[in-house]
Amino acid sequence: MTNEAKSVDEYVEETPEERRQAFVKLRALCRENLPGYQECMEYNMVCYKRDNVVEIAFANQKNYISFYPLKSEVEHQNEQLLTGLNHGKGCIRFSNLGKMDFMVIKNILINTARSMGRVC
Repeated sequence: MTNEAKSVDEYVEETPEERRQAFVKLRALCRENLPGYQECMEYNMVCYKRDNVVEIAFANQKNYISFYPLKSEVEHQNEQLLTGLNHGKGCIRFSNLGKMDFMVIKNILINTARSMGRVC
């Protein structure tokens, strides 16, 4: 789904009602666990940048919420936690919002903030 929002607030506000609570929670977790990161809109997604490089992003897609932890070393560190989730290189897709494990997401965010590795 293409979103033309110019700000993160606008993007969250335009998110369908049934997904908005998950977006608000994702945003709060990112703000809490990514100190020093810049929140912005890029690539029609909510992004979090450090040193002008996007390291985390999330977006509303037609059939799911996509969460992009863009550091491959962090993805590998959390492989066991991703078992059973629909994921691929640098993307976790949540089609069932009831199965969104915010503790897994928080762990990924903490590991991303600690990592000085490169994005994939």
